[in-house]
Amino acid sequence: VVDSPPSLQKRLVERQIDLAIFGFVPRLSNLRYQNLYAETSTLFCGQGHPLFDVSEDDLSLDVLRDYAFASRSYWCNQDLERIGMCKSTASVEQVEAQLILVLSGAYLAYLPTHYAQTWVDKGLLRPLLPDKTSYAVRFTMATRKGVRTTPTLKAFIQDLYTSVGGRREERAESFELPALASWQPRRQAKDHVVALN
Repeated sequence: VVDSPPSLQKRLVERQIDLAIFGFVPRLSNLRYQNLYAETSTLFCGQGHPLFDVSEDDLSLDVLRDYAFASRSYWCNQDLERIGMCKSTASVEQVEAQLILVLSGAYLAYLPTHYAQTWVDKGLLRPLLPDKTSYAVRFTMATRKGVRTTPTLKAFIQDLYTSVGGRREERAESFELPALASWQPRRQAKDHVVALN
């Protein structure tokens, strides 16, 4: 199930699903949360964009503000505020749509760095001022409190821990986010959500 974090939390509470994974969500007292990993996002442009071939020395946040920006609607323009912009020229719900806009060469946008890497390697995307524009997002697994974990769910959770590098809650709790990562959205994200039913 791909849905917004509030909807996934509601489904958990209503016993429609057993587990959900998401970033950016206020915690509910009747759910148990375990941090899984951090994901870095960076500002990108695509091949054909006027900034694609500009040297890093000639780029600044002021320069970036002059170009069209595609944001995810649920971030309430907080991605824009990271670089001092007031308004996006395109708004999307999912990172895949955002990637398409960036690949068109017409927009700048924040993308998860690992997600964009394939297109960077192909010469189709370029990170812009990563030291100034990058930030980290913590992804969390949620389950219901006070509910017996089934063998299937237990096996899935173990596989999940293995797939994210064996990070147990204490390891995920201990990672440090860079200074830019203190930003939090005003509303809940719909991006990168998974649920097990």
